[in-house]
Amino acid sequence: MLKSSGGLFGLTALISVLIAPALAQVNAVACSVDAYDWAKNSLGQDACLQAAYVVAACNNGVANITALIDPEGGSVYTGPSGIDNGDICKCNTVGYSIISACAGCQGGSWLPYSAFVQNCTATSPLTEWPTTVDIPADTAFPDWAFQNLTAGTWSNATASAYRQKDSNEQTSSTYPPKSTSSKSGGGSNAGAIAGGVVGGVVGVALLAGLAYWLWRRRRATQAKNLAPSAVYLASTPGPQETSFRSSVPITQRKLYDPSDPSTFPDAPFASYQDSEPGTPGHTTASYHRPMTSVGSRSDFATEASNYRHGLPEV
Repeated sequence: MLKSSGGLFGLTALISVLIAPALAQVNAVACSVDAYDWAKNSLGQDACLQAAYVVAACNNGVANITALIDPEGGSVYTGPSGIDNGDICKCNTVGYSIISACAGCQGGSWLPYSAFVQNCTATSPLTEWPTTVDIPADTAFPDWAFQNLTAGTWSNATASAYRQKDSNEQTSSTYPPKSTSSKSGGGSNAGAIAGGVVGGVVGVALLAGLAYWLWRRRRATQAKNLAPSAVYLASTPGPQETSFRSSVPITQRKLYDPSDPSTFPDAPFASYQDSEPGTPGHTTASYHRPMTSVGSRSDFATEASNYRHGLPEV
């Protein structure tokens, strides 16, 4: 509504929002104060045209912002009343800030936030546009409209100074913003980053521990399957060598003595048979040469010979 301080009963007017279902359109009065050019967005839309998009977002894309009746006389834009008490597009600090800038760019003034939303059935958190409503695709809301209020009201000086250092804007593709300039938003982002870093470090440590455990297990398995080392084999005598040393004693042979039977030559592989049957006292001993390979010699190889038992041979 438009409100004027002049007259006995005061002059009252409405913020004209003309709804035309057949012609979906957004219209607004043009700003007349050049000092408010800073409030324009990147599309060249002044504060009043942006205010029309604020209203249109909850009104099927249709809105028309009319001029203040007597800006110099104290007329202002009032907040929701009656059927639009539940209009969440107006019941928030973002919509309130843009509508207040529209009043200022016409040379008028604006209400404190508490008076503007006094009839609202619900309000969005401070500095936030309702997340259930998309920002219209044909506009962009500057970040100065998303800042905290000054002493409970919108401040032209504060918003203008912020615009000089931050020209960011919010659109249908960027809102809700991933980060804001508010301390609470920065804190939550820092917490999320810190949590991600800690989680990543813990994950890497677990993977490294698992890899080390698998490596140790593989080494232990390979050690069990290895053959005995060469040192172990060299220190253990073979069965053939042990058998030879234990079964073949080395003794010194005595010289032949006809009177000593122990010096008589051995007769291995001897087979005894009577070669002269009928001759008493005579026995023929046949000695056979052991089997040897070509070119070898045997200490026990002799030709077949005859001798008489009991009589030494010279």
